[in-house]
Amino acid sequence: MKRSTCAAVMASAADRGTGARRLAGGSSEMQARCGQGWAGVYGQVRGQRLASAGDESIGREQQGADREDSKRDRETGGPGQRGATQLGVSADDYPVSCPNNGQGCADIYAVSISGVIPSSRILWFQAQQACFNARKRLPSNAEWQGAVAGTPDPGPDNGTTDCNTDSVHAAVNTGLRSACVSRFGAFDMVGNLGEWVADLVPRSINCGSWSISDDAQCLQGVITSGLTEPGAIVRGFGFASPVAAGPFAIQGAFQPSESGSALGFRCAR
Repeated sequence: MKRSTCAAVMASAADRGTGARRLAGGSSEMQARCGQGWAGVYGQVRGQRLASAGDESIGREQQGADREDSKRDRETGGPGQRGATQLGVSADDYPVSCPNNGQGCADIYAVSISGVIPSSRILWFQAQQACFNARKRLPSNAEWQGAVAGTPDPGPDNGTTDCNTDSVHAAVNTGLRSACVSRFGAFDMVGNLGEWVADLVPRSINCGSWSISDDAQCLQGVITSGLTEPGAIVRGFGFASPVAAGPFAIQGAFQPSESGSALGFRCAR
């Protein structure tokens, strides 16, 4: 059974409180229930807004918690509800209530939805808050690396089952590429969209190489001239990275205040 993606919704104050408590007391285990990040218009539910994100659950013991979350969301109109407004699918349409610095993003939630275009054009600060409000968080770099294990390292992209790295040059529906899955059941961790992780590092200036892979290793050197933000690590790479993408692909040159059409996120619990 394919794991689904996450979406971010605008929820009530009561649901926001529940989400914060649940996250604070939650497991540190990364989950495979969500998919790659996406955002865009997806309707309205009880005045809430939806922005979709991506995460993948790891471990069958989480399925009970997932069912509990889904049941509560159906009852409360919370983060799992379809029909809310999806954000970031084809434009940077995140609301003014969720500014670029992430301060005030109380109503944007990451929600799990399968078979949709993942949300992109989301800044690191916004993605962090979307995950947090959904009782989750951005995965650490180490967690992401553990979760991607078993995902094929891209060769040619056949446009149907392989990881989406060099065929349509656009994001495709999450889970559509059936062979692009880790041994934990996490889809699309390679290709489709590059993914923010939690780690901030000195902003990288160069690319090196791996002795174990031909994937991109752009976490070398430090930008020292001019004023610059730290680097926010991006993993996996996106839909136009035929050689660079892969389970070891890593980039440290992006600033957390940057975004793009090939950059998204997934959450972890």
